[in-house]
Amino acid sequence: MDPKEFKSLLRTTPKFINILAEHGIHEPKDFLWYFPRTYEDRRDIRPLSLLQYDDSVEITKWKITKKSLIRTPRWKRLATIEFIDEQENKWYIQALNGQYLIRSTKNNTRYYIIGKAQQEWWKVSFRFPELIEAIDTKELAGQVGCIYPVYSDMWWIKSTWFGKKIPSIITQALHDVTDTYPAAFYERYDLMPTKDMLHTLHYQENIQDTTIAKKTLFFKRLLRIQLHSLIQKQLYQWSSWEKKEKIDRDLIKQFTKTLPFELTNAQKKSLKDIIENIHEPKAMLRLLQWDVWSWKTVVAAAAAWYTIQKFWGQVAVLAPLAVLAQQHHKTLAKLLLPLGISVQLITWATKKAEKEKIKQSLHLGHIQVIVWTHALLQDDVQFNNLQFAVIDEQHKFGVRQRAYLQRHGSPHLLQMTATPIPRSMALAFFGEFEVSVIDEMPAGRKPITTKIVWESEFHKLKPWILTKIQQGQKIFIISPLIEESDAEWFEHIKAVKTLYGEITKMFNADIEKIKSWGYNTDQQKVKDNIWKTPPPFGHRPLSGEESDSLSWSNIGLLHGKLKANEKDQVMLDFKQWKTNILVSTTVIEVGIDIPDATVMIIYNAERFGLSQLHQLRGRVWRSDIQSYCFLETKKKSGDTYQRLKHMETTTDWFKLAEIDLQYRGPGEFLGTRQSGETDIPLEILTDTKLLENVKIAAHDLLENHWETVKRILNVDTFESLLV
Repeated sequence: MDPKEFKSLLRTTPKFINILAEHGIHEPKDFLWYFPRTYEDRRDIRPLSLLQYDDSVEITKWKITKKSLIRTPRWKRLATIEFIDEQENKWYIQALNGQYLIRSTKNNTRYYIIGKAQQEWWKVSFRFPELIEAIDTKELAGQVGCIYPVYSDMWWIKSTWFGKKIPSIITQALHDVTDTYPAAFYERYDLMPTKDMLHTLHYQENIQDTTIAKKTLFFKRLLRIQLHSLIQKQLYQWSSWEKKEKIDRDLIKQFTKTLPFELTNAQKKSLKDIIENIHEPKAMLRLLQWDVWSWKTVVAAAAAWYTIQKFWGQVAVLAPLAVLAQQHHKTLAKLLLPLGISVQLITWATKKAEKEKIKQSLHLGHIQVIVWTHALLQDDVQFNNLQFAVIDEQHKFGVRQRAYLQRHGSPHLLQMTATPIPRSMALAFFGEFEVSVIDEMPAGRKPITTKIVWESEFHKLKPWILTKIQQGQKIFIISPLIEESDAEWFEHIKAVKTLYGEITKMFNADIEKIKSWGYNTDQQKVKDNIWKTPPPFGHRPLSGEESDSLSWSNIGLLHGKLKANEKDQVMLDFKQWKTNILVSTTVIEVGIDIPDATVMIIYNAERFGLSQLHQLRGRVWRSDIQSYCFLETKKKSGDTYQRLKHMETTTDWFKLAEIDLQYRGPGEFLGTRQSGETDIPLEILTDTKLLENVKIAAHDLLENHWETVKRILNVDTFESLLV
């Protein structure tokens, strides 16, 4: 619809039209999918004597007798409106900066007042209620005397605006709704046809119908995700593999005997699942979930060894950051080189001549394991016999990487993540993958100590932190990440740099503290005292060159606006002791392995989800040294504080994930992977029968109703979902 025509229909301003367009509303039918966030029962209009004070929304009708506007000591304006009932009882509405209430109401006029009643100092009052003049017109039919839909605000557009506009246009829009699904579909799964569902969600008449309508809505959202996932799986596995011979368990034993430790039961089970998949006549698609302290790379290494020895195949390992790729290369080389397996690395830092040499060796089959970043996603890279691919931190990669691997023969694909996605959500949102979980802590690993601290308490930690640095340990200091807009990004980076300056000043200007420890204030002598012997927990002492480059506490700065090579250099400096404190945004949440980093301080911890906090603290939970995580917050009570308290009491990642799901919703775990589809409530995601029916329905539609599936996904060809 033309914007001018749409503006005329709504009788609104260009500003509001632009806001609606930003949220995907361009014509009347788009309002059908902008659902109420809740409903208010406005059928029972009560007198003052029957009002409830239980935090529920009430509706009543009385007459305004007096209005006043006074200025408070802090230059705000307090609006007070006095009402009176038939028994001459007085009550009030009060609102700070409530000039709009004074302007929009009239004395000696009756109004419907809708809001939450409060009783204070023997007075009944409403805070910020909605006032509707009590006149007998058709306009009030959808606002009082009914179950009223309450829509979310949209920037400057208030909920009341939607409440007035949507009923006038939605009835006509419903006439044009056509159903995409077969008629038998609704009866089989006890769902509501689309037109009835939309009408019920905007005009609630009874709770039972609304419950069925909501179930239908979320069933269809999950069904879209399942269809998308299953089609991606079919496209990836399009070319069938030859039936593989029996599993050679001796090869697995040969590898595990070379390890200096015993695999946990969870690692053994995951490896068994992977090996069995490799022997199936189709490409493996498996999601490996691992807790932050689990050594999941050894499972990938064992599967790589098996693939190479059994089928003479090549293995590719893809990481999102060069520093993580370097870490994987180091680990895999340590595990596989002694067994005669060639392991090579390509990152942005690989020189052109060396890169071309590696590509040629890869094409000839001389390289058996290649560890890579996005640098290898190029058309001129050719494998000799790629059979197994590992993608670390699967949420950092998407359709393009999958399509690239498909062009190279659809190798067996193992995607790994340290995000503790609840199993029900994994089944719902990652339908194309089978799921394995590594959830056992390795032997000898000490539980991390996590503590909530207030802003003022952080400064008291300074001497203790300096002691840890003196012992040869490293510190992470984390600031929250904002990605809403460029303006907020700029402000956030500015805030991180300010924090960096404060920390630098705080840790570098403490000569008196050094004196109190008995050290000479000459900095070189201080360094000599600290580093002349190995730290007590067994890490190597610094070389003379490294010691010369180290001040009492060198501090690094890492954030998302740095270039890739700059990020890698900052992390390399931290690993190589050129810095020993790193002030960073959440870019370090990916599994960087720095065993001597043992302390993390997270600023404004209330702004993170529990899963993300758990992932972050995993960066200082990488060795047998006692590690610590401090959650700095200004919140000393309420739901936010109670949510953070779970971090002090548990390291069970699935328990934290379930708690996070209750507090924050599924988008916390899935990010933008299923953009627009993650606002699904907990009761749906934990309804195993419904989730099972979604899977059955998806398979049924794919087998019997291909044209319907194309209409549901709004595609002409299924191949477009992968390319």
